[in-house]
Amino acid sequence: MLRARSVAALLRSSAAQGLRRQALLSTARAHVVRAAAAHAPLLRRGVVLAASAAAAGTTLAFADAPADVQVAAVDVDDKDAFVRIPNAATVDDLDIVLYQYEVCPFCNKVRAFLDYHGVPYRVVEVNPVSKAEVKFSEYRKVPFAIINGRQINSSNIIINSVGRIVQGEEFVNSYSEGQRTWRHWVDDKFVHTLPPNIYRTWNEAVQAFEYISTNGNFSSVDRMAVKYAGAGAMYFVSKKLKKKHNIEDERAALINGAAAFERALGDGPFLDGHKTPGVGDLVFFGALRSIEGLQAFDDLTEARPRIVLWYHRLKETVDANSKRVRE
Repeated sequence: MLRARSVAALLRSSAAQGLRRQALLSTARAHVVRAAAAHAPLLRRGVVLAASAAAAGTTLAFADAPADVQVAAVDVDDKDAFVRIPNAATVDDLDIVLYQYEVCPFCNKVRAFLDYHGVPYRVVEVNPVSKAEVKFSEYRKVPFAIINGRQINSSNIIINSVGRIVQGEEFVNSYSEGQRTWRHWVDDKFVHTLPPNIYRTWNEAVQAFEYISTNGNFSSVDRMAVKYAGAGAMYFVSKKLKKKHNIEDERAALINGAAAFERALGDGPFLDGHKTPGVGDLVFFGALRSIEGLQAFDDLTEARPRIVLWYHRLKETVDANSKRVRE
């Protein structure tokens, strides 16, 4: 009974995300109960921390609200929208703080673009349970960035806005129809295959949350609590997303998506035969980076070795150019 109560408490902590827990519980109970038996104290700790933070307004870890931040008024669903960044004529004028989860595909898209172009930026790792680091913001989704005192929400709008500073007219002119098509495909199709693959099983969900062990300003106890509470919540979220997007076989969907992008590359190194990566190439690379080191990436490597070689070649350049700093 203790284990069952622990699992129920974990599920209740995810209620704000609108999970239909009862429908999922019958198919996943055995996996979570086994995990709860091994990690019940940590699960209880994670749920208590999350609940107390939400109810009492306390924080597990926090970043002070930036002073005088203005939120850019723009439609976050408009993939081609951009914000004019104040007091920024060149890259050297940019002061960027990116609020993110390390394994978030949309966050990885932004980092891929910034890293490749050598844009300096700082990262604030957001606690995925309490979200204490973003309490100052009405917009609680990640990624969002504060750039020169202006809050810019949505990965696409961040990329579009910074791109115009980094590349000027070249960013707009190089944004070919092929780049646009595949960039939108990543958002509308490919990323939906990732959560069901990342959190496919309980063990894979816990593996994905290993990042919390090395990222963020969290205590060692809180890291462990967030790791297991987060893994449990996302395991159930992934089942809901799989159903929502009509994915029957998540691995097949991942592999088929990578194969489609591989065909679009043709014989060239990048989309549209470009010798250097465009925004479409970089956002697909970023999406893949969210699964590197996980079982899903290993399975993709075996099934589509060419696209993984393409990924690793681009990764060398991205990492060499990166000017990322963790806060």
